[in-house]
Amino acid sequence: MLSFIKTNSFNAVAPGQTATLALPTSQKYHGIQITYKSSGVDATAAQMKADITQVRLKVNGKVQRVFSATQLFVANYDNGHTVIYNGKIQIFFAEPQRRTAQGEDALAWGTKDVDSFQVEVDIAGTALAPSMSAEVLVDPVNTVMGPIIKWRTQNVPVTATGITTTTTFDKNNAYYRIHAFSTDINAVAVIVDQERVLEATKGSLDAFYAANGLLVDPSETLIAFDPNQRVSSALSMIKNGAPVSEFRVEWDMAVAASFTVMHEILGQRD
Repeated sequence: MLSFIKTNSFNAVAPGQTATLALPTSQKYHGIQITYKSSGVDATAAQMKADITQVRLKVNGKVQRVFSATQLFVANYDNGHTVIYNGKIQIFFAEPQRRTAQGEDALAWGTKDVDSFQVEVDIAGTALAPSMSAEVLVDPVNTVMGPIIKWRTQNVPVTATGITTTTTFDKNNAYYRIHAFSTDINAVAVIVDQERVLEATKGSLDAFYAANGLLVDPSETLIAFDPNQRVSSALSMIKNGAPVSEFRVEWDMAVAASFTVMHEILGQRD
């Protein structure tokens, strides 16, 4: 049975500060739920987006995920978590949207071979009397940490309309999703070692995802290699037994406006 329990307290919760939470390394983590209050009241979604500028999840001192509250809410929305409860910041490791019970549990974070597990939360200087607490969903039967989903953000510079090509994405981990935080993208293409593995307009992609039961937040253009919600559907960076030499994304831009992407990648912890 999984346990949903209150965990340790945050340190340094104040405007303009980085709040920290040290989690025990004696259990396997399926998720974390942070409660964030503004002036003693559960914060609204808008307040959380404004106040939580960045969250970092660290294992043995190395960042495994980095995101803002806004980016987290978008990723959760895509997986069917469409309601943002006041004050609740929900972080999933095991993913309840996966289509088998084994798939749901496969990506939980075991800590048997981990020395430290820490959550860092950057709070905006404009926040009003913030306070934070957290609960964790854990399996007391601990394991070592296998492959996990890591989140990375990166800026994509755009200087003209038409095709912008990105060749600087990570080639050491498999990809589940790329969230492009832009509404100015007409179409995308993904090329791996000269093979086009995805090519479509944004409208066609959104319709395809909807047919597979996947939502798309209106603030983004989503590239999902796992619309079937299967753990095995990540886009591998290994081809014919060797690391790929080319991983290219082409963005057909309606407006010359740079944007941020967030990658959901699968691999061993950094």
